[in-house]
Amino acid sequence: MVRTCSEEGASGTHPLVLNEEYMNRLEGKTIIVTGAAKGQGRQEALDLVAQGAIVVATEVDDSSAELLQAAGNGNIHFIKHDVSKEEDWCRVVELAVRLGGVHGLVNNAGIYRPNPRDGQFRYSFDRTTQSWQFAL
Repeated sequence: MVRTCSEEGASGTHPLVLNEEYMNRLEGKTIIVTGAAKGQGRQEALDLVAQGAIVVATEVDDSSAELLQAAGNGNIHFIKHDVSKEEDWCRVVELAVRLGGVHGLVNNAGIYRPNPRDGQFRYSFDRTTQSWQFAL
């Protein structure tokens, strides 16, 4: 089945043609998605599975793990992961390698720490260059 996307008012079809070849272009590829428990990360994980990928879904909060894995029909493998910790990254990569390798990364997770001045959870702009290099 071939489905085309057309733009309103434009003649012809949009260059993106959604066919079976496109939908399976990630078949056999393992993609790591951080921050995958909800919102944008969850949708990215599900979209990748729809295109044939095996997804290593990571999140610091594992309360949504079972729901996410169920939605992935066996192609989403959840692992608890704090993106600010190197040892957690090692475990994530080890799992991806066991599943076939690392073919891509969607680094969706954010790092939020309380502001030391008032304890509020919001982004603090007084990060050092060294801390940003660590995060990246």
